[in-house]
Amino acid sequence: MRKCIQLISILFFLANPIDSMSQVEVTLNKVGTSIRQSANMGFVPLFVVSNSVVQSPLDMAAADIEDEVKDYQIRLPIKNQKGWLYGWLFQEHENTDYIPNNILFITKKEKIITSEGPAKLVILDRNYDLDLTNDKVDTIWDKNPNNIIQYFTDSFNSTGFTIENFPHNRFWKFSKMIDLFITESKGKRVFVGSKFSYKVKRYQIRYSNFNFGNEELVLGVFDKNNNGRIDDKGIDEVFISDKINNINIFDLRSSVRFDRQMELTWLGNAYLVEYKTEKKSFTVSSTHSKCSEFTLMIGQKLPRLRYCVAQKNGGRESLRKINNSSFKLILVWSAFDSTFTQDSALWHQEVRSSKKRNVKIEWIFLNYGGAAKYLSRYNRTYDLPDNCRHGVLSPFEVEKLKLQVMPQWFLVNEHNQILKIGKGFIDLQKIQIQ
Repeated sequence: MRKCIQLISILFFLANPIDSMSQVEVTLNKVGTSIRQSANMGFVPLFVVSNSVVQSPLDMAAADIEDEVKDYQIRLPIKNQKGWLYGWLFQEHENTDYIPNNILFITKKEKIITSEGPAKLVILDRNYDLDLTNDKVDTIWDKNPNNIIQYFTDSFNSTGFTIENFPHNRFWKFSKMIDLFITESKGKRVFVGSKFSYKVKRYQIRYSNFNFGNEELVLGVFDKNNNGRIDDKGIDEVFISDKINNINIFDLRSSVRFDRQMELTWLGNAYLVEYKTEKKSFTVSSTHSKCSEFTLMIGQKLPRLRYCVAQKNGGRESLRKINNSSFKLILVWSAFDSTFTQDSALWHQEVRSSKKRNVKIEWIFLNYGGAAKYLSRYNRTYDLPDNCRHGVLSPFEVEKLKLQVMPQWFLVNEHNQILKIGKGFIDLQKIQIQ
């Protein structure tokens, strides 16, 4: 009885760890990218600058051999006017009257040799005036190609991009196809070929890790229109997610439009985020919300859903009607996710341990996206006690759970009220089930 009381007090205390937090100030000091951008080929063709003249951007998606090619006079650095190539980067905002949605950059075809090794010179037309004499020169060393070229050099919160030589040998089929396409549609432009062109990786996210209670989180802003700023009201997108280590690629499905004050939700908790213009920083405080379009909230009832029992002629069971214990922990996992498969032994060790300690908790592991044969083999691998069940969820049922990560688990009480939402085994350890 004493163990049950101890368990209940621990679970309820940890279900709301952020209630006592007042406010945290966060400055976005790192750059990242989105899943969509990380999968982009990022090919940017380069052309020859001739007599300080460049041509209008080539539309890679809809170029035609009869398209008009316009000339633009530019100003090159006075002491260094030969051997320049140019390219255009697409931006989703109207930046100029003459070439909307594009920003010009020039680069040397030949690398320069410095005391730190070979390097590329890049000048970005940050002022959108075709005058490259008043813009910063970025030096990108071969030994450190991940140097970010920022759209604004005077802004700590600016987004940007990196460049590298396009890996034409690795993507030789693509290179052959794109060389042929550009050769036929370039007009009077002088194309240097994919071998000497660039691969651009956009870093449109500014983010920072921060601690909130016993939670390690990330606050980030997605520069949606790619103009270098992260404070465009109603355009840019703000998100909260779990802390990441050595990975700066984010899923933006739970983001909201930028405003001076926003409510964000993550794994059942709600946060009030305010932007401080004068400091170019954000304050994060806890708030209460009964519902969210992105996640089930702590305090809500588990939705009505049924799962297929992972055994022959197992039929379907309702999660709400499993009332053998005071608590249920429902873990949704995927056979294609490495996090759960790596932690499987730890999960099942905890299941057996809770049974030995007579902890009143039912474990329900639900697979999404896996085949029944896979689950059958999985169940034979782990001979589990009767306080653990396995099953399969359909896509329709998964939608009701509003998953934000995979794997994700829900701790609920005997009334099917959600007490805690977590990800992976690492979050389970924070609960300290005893």
